[in-house]
Amino acid sequence: MVRPASGELLADLVPQGKRVTAFAVYRLAINLGFAAGPAAAGFLAERSFLLLFLGDALTSCLFGIVALAALPRGHHAPSMEEGSGSWGEALRLASRDRLFMRFLIASTCITLVDFQLGSTFALHVSASGFPSKTYGMLLSLNGALIVVFELFLTTHTEGRNPRRVLALGFLLAGVGVAFTGVSHTVVALALTVTIFTFGEMISSPVAGAYVADLAPQALRGRYMGLWGMTWSVGLTLGPPLGTLLYSRSPAALWTACAVLGVAGAALVLVDREQSTKI
Repeated sequence: MVRPASGELLADLVPQGKRVTAFAVYRLAINLGFAAGPAAAGFLAERSFLLLFLGDALTSCLFGIVALAALPRGHHAPSMEEGSGSWGEALRLASRDRLFMRFLIASTCITLVDFQLGSTFALHVSASGFPSKTYGMLLSLNGALIVVFELFLTTHTEGRNPRRVLALGFLLAGVGVAFTGVSHTVVALALTVTIFTFGEMISSPVAGAYVADLAPQALRGRYMGLWGMTWSVGLTLGPPLGTLLYSRSPAALWTACAVLGVAGAALVLVDREQSTKI
């Protein structure tokens, strides 16, 4: 529930042309939490799992209080009260917006690749003879690279053709994960994570701004929700399909990741006409 509303609020508060940086800063906050959260959880869990879950509940409640009392409300078009902000209206308009529909399909392709890092990538690291701590360090590399480089990259991606930037990011993500199949040393695996992460850093802030720019003002939250659903599809299907394919043919899995990356890049580039919003 939080992600679509957060994306809509960012889009309301930040003017078009500056949203890539806004979404990059938002992702920076998330990744700082991702970096600090596991360490804090491990510290608390050693003393009491009850403290761990109480702490999680407390921080969530604090977020809710801050959101309710301190965050701005954003912009709400008068037509929202007349029903034009309904899901039915959003689905009707979104289905006629070819650029947005192609983006949703492309995003689904990339999320299927993305969630291999938490499933089959771990199996490959283990099969290559490395302990669990090596896998943890490789995941930490992903977060560290985002914290250090993502804001810098936005200075080069903001203002450029968003579909070309998305295509580059999707391609790097797919090819980066595909390189796992030929990576059997720590250095090679770190390079794989680096390529994927740069694809993620290039595409993710632009993706948030792209959805916000395509969506009608009254429907930004709905469009953000539809984009968020592609990540739910990736989370639901990516690990089980990936592990099933990996059990039969690891080479086929990594090839499929490359194909999905190329397909995602092609989908956001193929239609150069303006989107239709009627």
